[in-house]
Amino acid sequence: MLYLQATWRGDWSSALTYSDGTGNNFYNYPALSLSWIFTEVFKNLPSVISYGKLRSNIAWLGSDTDPFTINPGFSFSGFNRANGGTIPTSTYSTRSILQENLQPARKFSRELGLEMRFFKSRAGLDVTVYQDNTKNQILEIGTTMESGANSILINAGNIQNKGVEISIDATPVSTGGFTWNTALNYSRNRNKIVELY
Repeated sequence: MLYLQATWRGDWSSALTYSDGTGNNFYNYPALSLSWIFTEVFKNLPSVISYGKLRSNIAWLGSDTDPFTINPGFSFSGFNRANGGTIPTSTYSTRSILQENLQPARKFSRELGLEMRFFKSRAGLDVTVYQDNTKNQILEIGTTMESGANSILINAGNIQNKGVEISIDATPVSTGGFTWNTALNYSRNRNKIVELY
């Protein structure tokens, strides 16, 4: 009736390591989920309720940036023909000024849900509410021509994404040779800029 799952993962990113070996190049992904099938506990519920479960989970995610972004260098750009042969070519990029102590992007996700089945599982309801906050997104913003660079690489801020999803399904007809299943889904999502660079 009760399920608990925990996971953890860690990444080291060379894309967030500066040429002197420093940098915030490690980020981890802990996650925790818990679900409770309450119909296994409360046996005196109305007979129309076939199944009921509450669930919740929280998780942290991380990401880095493109290779050679914080350490400009040569990158592959294609092939050219020369002297009857094909040779690889590369370009050198110095597109951005770097923010000091660049952080990996982080996302914190939370979710709550309810699953219900009725009439011997002929009808069902699934409701989910969630909220995600993404911090330190690695973005380029434009700079003036006088700066001598096209852009500056920054950690952007805090973007919030929250919403609700509701799903209703039913089997109105189920005979020996014919079954009719139908479903209705509603979702609402709102994004909000909580904090900016």
